[in-house]
Amino acid sequence: DGEGFAPQADTALVRNIAPLADIFVNDAFAAAHRCQPSLVGFVEALPMATGLVMERELRKLGGAIADGPAPRIALLGGSKAADSVAIAHHFLSQGVDEVLTGGVVANLFLLAGGVDIGAPSTAFIRDHVPGWEQVVADAAALRKEFGDRLVVPLDVAVSDGGLRHGLPVSELPTKHPVHDIGLETLVTYLQRIEGAGTVIANGPMGVFENPEFAAGTREIFTAMANSDALTVVGGGESAMAFTQMGLADRVNHVSTGGGACIAFMSGRMMPVLEALRDSKRRFDEGGYNK
Repeated sequence: DGEGFAPQADTALVRNIAPLADIFVNDAFAAAHRCQPSLVGFVEALPMATGLVMERELRKLGGAIADGPAPRIALLGGSKAADSVAIAHHFLSQGVDEVLTGGVVANLFLLAGGVDIGAPSTAFIRDHVPGWEQVVADAAALRKEFGDRLVVPLDVAVSDGGLRHGLPVSELPTKHPVHDIGLETLVTYLQRIEGAGTVIANGPMGVFENPEFAAGTREIFTAMANSDALTVVGGGESAMAFTQMGLADRVNHVSTGGGACIAFMSGRMMPVLEALRDSKRRFDEGGYNK
């Protein structure tokens, strides 16, 4: 808001605790997208450093996006479609070679490409994606800007009375909701993972909580676990899925952040990281000398 962190510093918490300490260590990556006094207020009075968890998150996430071994691919799925559009833009702008989509994210990008995905899946986007019309427009612009680097499914799996039924995208629309990527898409994505140097995953490929539609997510995440590539997993739904499938200890990094991980991967300003930069500047300029 242009005031720096003075409002957060001018609180009883900071005024009472800061005189008792020599340095403030922030290890709360999962809250790094927030701006509470306990997170950023001490920077006005104390040198600020990262803890080991924060350092690992920044090195693993940032390194995978910007400097991971090539080719670098990202898998974006789940239901947080608006966030994933922003993440896709940031990834592709930072040189990630391809973004492969699944879940509601894929449905939205298909819709943005002029595909009629059917009433149930369109209604889900309309009802669950805030500002959905603008998000679809942003996704359409992204497809135009990055072309084939943004990959959408070739086929899908729909729920027909609760049972899985495969359907090529060319045969859409359908009266049944799309709940997973299809077999041809799965094979294509597995081939991309096999040839990748870096794989970043954020969000499942479908409704993995339902065994009937878990195949896409399970096979993709298992391929990541078996890969020799640098493998990084976003927090939230992805971390939960990897843990439930017993794969979390077989990838290089699983983020502890949900919203913070999304903010970082989409390139948004994060108050805690800004506070760390501010602290370094103050320290270099001798601003903490008493």
